Amino acid sequence: MVDAIPHRRPTWSAFASNEVDLAITARHVMTPMSEAVALAEDTPSNVAASHLRSLGFDQAPVGSGNDLRGYALVRELEDGPGRTVRDVLHQLEPRILVGEEATVETLLHAFLGADMLFVVGKHEVAGFVTQSDLGRPAVRVHFYLHIADLEMALAEKVRRRFGDGSEAVALLADERRNVILERHAEAQRLDVDLDYVSDMDLSDLIRIVGASPDLRVIFGASSRRSWQDRVGRLVELRNYVMHPTKTDLPLWSDVGQLASAEATIRSLIAEAGNTRTESGPP
Repeated sequence: MVDAIPHRRPTWSAFASNEVDLAITARHVMTPMSEAVALAEDTPSNVAASHLRSLGFDQAPVGSGNDLRGYALVRELEDGPGRTVRDVLHQLEPRILVGEEATVETLLHAFLGADMLFVVGKHEVAGFVTQSDLGRPAVRVHFYLHIADLEMALAEKVRRRFGDGSEAVALLADERRNVILERHAEAQRLDVDLDYVSDMDLSDLIRIVGASPDLRVIFGASSRRSWQDRVGRLVELRNYVMHPTKTDLPLWSDVGQLASAEATIRSLIAEAGNTRTESGPP
């Protein structure tokens, strides 16, 4: 029998959050102003709305260059006849201006009070970002990196509490437990040295933390319910960002929920990094 193939399991150490954040910025998400379909202020609102609808747009900048005025929303342009774009104009003001290096986190918080943000370059407004742009691949990469960080952090906690994870597998539902046991048996048949935790995904790790009082306390959760309330839709978000063809995540269209999910991920990673005293095997 040949020796088992050595498998170097990655150990978790938190990514430098600022490096992850600076990797994806407004510059990677924006639409350049040179590609914008801009409206004139004196255009009849119904004409502007019809034009934008035909292009599949929900909003558009008003004005351009040094005469940029702000933006208009199709739903407001359609509200009543006899008006112009000027009547529903959202004025250009500091709160809807962000720099090219603004992080995704900055964009999320800025969108809580706006439907469109303008990106300021070195000498002029370089582009704009809409809420629908948060579904772009660059933003998914941002969330992918943070969620991967969280998965590694939770996996380390499970290993520190349960060793190779053989006991932790018993905390999973039958279907998932059987999948992991089968994968582990297959790895052994191939002489690949993997522990049980290596076959777990985020949903498994979340369930194990919820079932283990020793692990829950790390994250300030007094019960399974309070833990589940906190992690909420993180598994859904994880599956979405890791499958680029998925376009139907309701969470993605709710900036408030998306900002909340990112804040939860950040806080869980920080709490995992601040605690080194779990019981169980080292």
